[in-house]
Amino acid sequence: MTEVKRIPTPFSYSSAVAAGDFVFLGLHRGFGDDFTTQLDDTFSNLKKTLAEFDLTLAHLVKVNVWLKHIEDVRVTNSAFATTLKKINIRQEWVLLQSLSMMIVS
Repeated sequence: MTEVKRIPTPFSYSSAVAAGDFVFLGLHRGFGDDFTTQLDDTFSNLKKTLAEFDLTLAHLVKVNVWLKHIEDVRVTNSAFATTLKKINIRQEWVLLQSLSMMIVS
């Protein structure tokens, strides 16, 4: 059986689990006083988790994004274009107006 490696959090989930040749990322979010700061912090947290497996953002295949405000889609798209450069990544977007944060999983 293949070894499973988990990156634990203080909560009820792992930030990542490696099984075989695959790494599955859990909830990642950013902190800050405004949306842009939260988004930048999310990418920073993703980079740290991926580095645990000697991976980078270029290894991402799919990202799910949950947003509270529809106007944040434009900011998020711009950040994805800048941060992920020319990586063609599959994105799924969910707008949750009662959500108080931005989450990337």
